[in-house]
Parts: sequence; structure tokens; C-alpha cells
Amino acid sequence: MIEGIVHIVHPSGHRKAYLDLFVSLTGLTPLVGHISGSNFRKVLLTKRLLFATVGFAYRRYWVVSLLRSIMGRPTVTIFIGATRYHTGSRVAVSFIDKLLLRVWRYFPRQTSLAIIPYNVESTLSQVTKDYIYDRTLFKESEREERCSSLLVRGAG
Repeated sequence: MIEGIVHIVHPSGHRKAYLDLFVSLTGLTPLVGHISGSNFRKVLLTKRLLFATVGFAYRRYWVVSLLRSIMGRPTVTIFIGATRYHTGSRVAVSFIDKLLLRVWRYFPRQTSLAIIPYNVESTLSQVTKDYIYDRTLFKESEREERCSSLLVRGAG
């Protein structure tokens, strides 16, 4: 069994940079691909899991997080599409999705983080436990210090 995984679905755009950053900060093993088949088993059974670039339309992440919560395994989820929950102009978020997001943040051993600080978008505090600085928007020392601290605490 893998000690810990940093997961992304595909390395397009900025996702590869996030994967590299989080692997370097946590020492976890990178895993790229959809959550199905052997990847489902890997993310479910690993001791520590970091979903590095999750948007809000991925119910498989919720299933994995719920099962891991029941199993007592820590999971950190970083939402890159956090503002979509509130803007509605980019993505239509259903009532069920909104409800799941609000409940998800209370799952035991789950840490959900936004990439936008609450002082920029305060409503994100309704659906995430905390935030980290987006690596493209903030100074390296600020973001890496906060990111390292939160990931170590969350992935316990």
C-alpha cells in the first residue's frame, strides 16, 4: 500500500504545477488519472490522501472522502473551482451539490481548502474549512508557509 498520494485527474494547465508543489511540500506519491478501477482502490486505501485540484462537480471525490472518513483515514481536498459555487455564471451548481459541499466540510478526518483567501471571497468559508494561497497569485514565502502548515495538519 502507498503511504500517501497527491491526486489530480490530468496534468493540463496549472494542475501539473500544483501537483509538483504539493508533492514537494508533503513527500507524498503523485497519482494522475480518473478515480476508477485501480486508482479508486489506491485513493481509498492509501494512508494519507490529498486531492490537489478538485472542482465542485466531482461526486466521486465525495464518495471517496465519505468512505475514507468512515475508515478513519485523513483526506485533504483543495478546491480550485471554489468561486464557481457562488458565481453561477460559469457552472450551474445544483441544490444537492450545495448541500453536499456544506455537509462535506464536517466529515471527520476531512480537510477541505479553497485556493482563495476568505478576505477575498468570504462565502467560501461556508463550504471549506480553511484556505491556502493560490500559487499564481501570492508571494512564494506566504503561500508555501501557510500551505505546508495546513497540509501537514490536515493529512495528519
